[in-house]
Parts: sequence; structure tokens; C-alpha cells
Amino acid sequence: MSLAAEDPGFEALRQWLRATGVGPADGRIRHLVGDVSRRRYLRLEDPDSRSSLVLAIYPEDMSDAYQRFEATTALLQEAAIPVPRIHARDDGLRFMALDDAGARSLYGEPVGARETERLYRQVVEMLPRLQTIDRSAVERINPPLDRTLLQRELDQTWELFFGPALSDRPSLQRRLQQSLDRVLHVLESAAPIVCHRDLMARNLQIADGVVVVLDHQDLRMGPPGYDLASLLHDSLRLSPRQRRLLEQGATRQVAGSQRQPDDLGSETGPDGGAAACYWPCVVQRTAKIVGTFCSFALRGGRRHLPLIPAAIESLCEGLREANIDTCAERDLAPVLLDYWSANLDDFGGARLP
Repeated sequence: MSLAAEDPGFEALRQWLRATGVGPADGRIRHLVGDVSRRRYLRLEDPDSRSSLVLAIYPEDMSDAYQRFEATTALLQEAAIPVPRIHARDDGLRFMALDDAGARSLYGEPVGARETERLYRQVVEMLPRLQTIDRSAVERINPPLDRTLLQRELDQTWELFFGPALSDRPSLQRRLQQSLDRVLHVLESAAPIVCHRDLMARNLQIADGVVVVLDHQDLRMGPPGYDLASLLHDSLRLSPRQRRLLEQGATRQVAGSQRQPDDLGSETGPDGGAAACYWPCVVQRTAKIVGTFCSFALRGGRRHLPLIPAAIESLCEGLREANIDTCAERDLAPVLLDYWSANLDDFGGARLP
């Protein structure tokens, strides 16, 4: 869809393009469909050179996110993580002109099994490079993904999904709550590492065979294994065999990047960190995204609802693999999946709690 001249900000954007010379002021501008963020993404197309840029427009009350994106772009570039380059920006108007990473993502673009593995391995190989980033710089940008924030994310899922789904199963509800409390205890006990925070297929674009990382403004310290759990279990497009192959090498890579002389062999050190936290991270992340997808639906973004069953299955697999609730797949999964199936049409409607 092209940007209409009567759209708010149209003339200001054209004037900014003329002033910076970053792209053709008379080029074709098209809306890009994102999630439910109030940021606007546009593609500026130059018909003469057949090139394009992405224009990001942040509303005034998202100026903090604008500044964090700028800061995390610089940190990731220093760590040799492929991210869109910022060609120009205006801190007053909160405009940015970025590299166009194209329309292909790891989530939306079907590719063969061998190519899928190659692309995912690219991302796995980025995880140790994240640990080369100055941790104090990360801490200045965002607060850590600590127990308080992890619990707040789960609270949304309890409100929108777990609570209603388990309302007539109080014993199962208590069991799940106790299991999630144990998960959070494991994660808060681990030494934190640098995390992208949302490293999943929908934020990974494919440009000329290279995976480009998007939506990185939430870069922060968090539990080891969190990014890997997000990559391999959120919006999953991998077969079980492909996922297992990536899991086997990735925890060793992250563990190696954490190795410090003063924490070798410690319970929350490198060898116990990534491997011990991976499945608890899977549990928290997949429980979190169930609530996120329900929240999206409440705001009109229903296209992620079909991803909920896979998230529930990963949640229950994680509880079993972490040896926290070995019967979750048998007892919990059917109840949650039945609730999702019976109430799918209501998500985003008036009857959703």
C-alpha cells in the first residue's frame, strides 16, 4: 500500500528526505506490515536505481525505544552481528532511514531443509559474538531480564490464557504455578549473559543469503540459554531433528563464550549455565509468548494465534526435559490445547477475559 499524501507526517517525511538527501524525496513510499507496535515502517523505493531503504517513524512517546535502537545498533555492529545500517536519523522528528533487509524472513519464507539448517546455524554462531559486547554498555541501555520482568511476562499469560483455561482444574493450576516458580528460581540463580531478548524467526531477515537481525532495541543481560530458546521454540519452523542438531552445538558454544577463570566449575558458571538454563528458558519463553499472542489478538493482530499450540507443546516439553514436571505433556498439554481450540474464535473478541 502506498503512503497517501494526506497521511500524518507525509510532508514532514518528504521534507526530511530532501534535506538529508538520503533517498529520493519523490520516490515511492509503501507501508510495511509489522506486529502491533505503533512504530511505522515504510519502504522508500528509488525507481531509477531500483534500490530501496526502510524508513522508521517513532511516535513521540516511543522516543526511548528510538534511542535504544540507535544504541544497540552500534553495539551489535561492533560485535559483527549483521543488523540494518542507519543511513540517517532525526532525533527531533524520530525518523530513521535504514538498510532494507528485504521481505524474506526465517519465519515467512519456506526454504529447503539444508538451507534452513544453514541459516539457523548462522544465527547460532552469532550467540558467542554477543558475549563480546561490553556488559556495562548493555546495562546502561536496558534493565536486566531478571525474575521481576520474567514474572511480569508470565502474569499476562495467567490473566489471558492459563487462568481461564485451568479455572476448573485448581490442582493442575497449582501444579503449573509451582513449576513456573521453580523455573524462575533456576533462571534467577544463573549468572546473566548478553541477550538479544527477542531472537526468533520473525525478527530474522534473509538478505543475499545472510541472516540480518532486527528489533534489537531490547538488548539486555538475561539468563544463559534464553536467546537459543527463543530461536528454536518461538515461531518454530524446524523439524525435531534439525532443532536437536542445533541444540547440541549451541549450548557448548554459549558455554565456551562465558568461560571465565574465576567461575569455572561453579553451579551457575559456564558449564552449568547455558545447558542447565536452556529448558527452563524454553518453559518461560513459550509460556510468555502464549500471553503475547493473546494480547496481540486483543489489539486486532490475530495472525499469531495459530502459533499457540506449538508454544504449548514446547512449554510442556520443556517442563519434562528440565525435570520439573515430567507428566506435563500427558496432563497439562491436552487441557490447554482443548481450551485454545474451543475458544479460538473468541480471541480478540468481547468474551476474552
